[in-house]
Amino acid sequence: MSKIIIAGAGIGGLGVAAELAKKGHDVTVYEKGTYSSLAYDWHDDMEEQVYDGGLLEKPDPSIYFKKRPWAFVSPFSVATTLVRQPEPDLDLSTRRTEFSQFLADRAIKAGAKIVYGVAVQAPIIKDGKLVGIKTDKGDFTADLIIDCLGAYSAIRTQVPAAWGIQNAVNEDEMFYVWRGFFDRKEGVPGDADGLTNKVYLKHLGNVGISWCIDDGHEVDILAGLVGGNTQEHVDTVIAELKKEHPFIGDKIVRAGGFYRIPVRRPLTLMVADNYAVIGDAAFMTIPLLGSGLASGIYASRILADAIENANGDYTAAKLYPYQVAVYKKFGAVHAGVDYIKNWLLNTECDRINKVMNSGLIAEKDLIKVSKGRMLFIPIGELLGKAAKGIKMPGILLELNDMLMKHHKAYKLGLKVPETYDLAVNAKWAAKLNNVFKK
Repeated sequence: MSKIIIAGAGIGGLGVAAELAKKGHDVTVYEKGTYSSLAYDWHDDMEEQVYDGGLLEKPDPSIYFKKRPWAFVSPFSVATTLVRQPEPDLDLSTRRTEFSQFLADRAIKAGAKIVYGVAVQAPIIKDGKLVGIKTDKGDFTADLIIDCLGAYSAIRTQVPAAWGIQNAVNEDEMFYVWRGFFDRKEGVPGDADGLTNKVYLKHLGNVGISWCIDDGHEVDILAGLVGGNTQEHVDTVIAELKKEHPFIGDKIVRAGGFYRIPVRRPLTLMVADNYAVIGDAAFMTIPLLGSGLASGIYASRILADAIENANGDYTAAKLYPYQVAVYKKFGAVHAGVDYIKNWLLNTECDRINKVMNSGLIAEKDLIKVSKGRMLFIPIGELLGKAAKGIKMPGILLELNDMLMKHHKAYKLGLKVPETYDLAVNAKWAAKLNNVFKK
């Protein structure tokens, strides 16, 4: 059996730690934080299908609840589209800290070790291969290093460019959010329209989103911008939301800080000799709303299978089936959704308002995009949209172009090379990335 280091106790890292430990591998997770501070102190959505087929046992029901319907609000609140789903299709809104603790306990039970209070600082490379990690507590070596250190990973950002793995983060693909949970004023009714979960697209005309979620006992507020954020912007958003939603209190009861979340398609190469990347370090979140719980769990099982099949030979070629399976499971879809996200955030506010007011983007479309799924529009429905947009030919053509590139990104994602070849992978990655060039 192999000695395996997992750098960072993220969702994917903890998931793969349990799977590998069950197989008898010597697995150690190094995490800079503490058990009590694992993950963000908020909840994120996760599809219930993650628990189907024995992929993962369900945690205690106290840490999740069925998500209530989202309502998408167009810029300057011109139009609102409610996204309703049948009960079985509703995501589970899951407390991240408690879910991470559940995964940590599961990994320990399987035989993995988790060492807290260790900050990873850099990779240790010998003869062109990753052999260990440098930390503030000393150097540690292993047969395989799994990188779960987040978007600004101290490992991925410092590996040689010759490995073909993206080092730097493009700031326009990062979501800078402020998120906090406010107390809810007693006796103040909810919104008159009865909607509790509102997402504001390009809120106040900015390139980003805000949201207000009324959970009945606290209010979840998010103010996010692509590429950077300021306290001034956050204060403005909170003030505006308080005007619209008088039930928002003045006391922050949880979270209440700035965070950076990748909102883009996954890495186009996530393996090298003795090295694999997972979770936010590989940009595995759903591009529109930023949740990566489900994709992290799916990726953990895929990576564990690839490692087991490598039989201790952890070359890039042997680990590469992980890359292929990730893109076919969800990466290609995330690439398609990434293009829609870019379109929504970079299109003029007036055009988005017209599109949502006219029904060119309807409830079922927003359901798919918010859940990280593709828009496949039947011909009859497409003709119906064309009729609605007949008086807006420019917007109709723009929407058509967006849909074509949405599908092009998806199809290119599915064409991920089947075997490891740096030159071939680079050509495929260039074609995929070219779809996103303005």
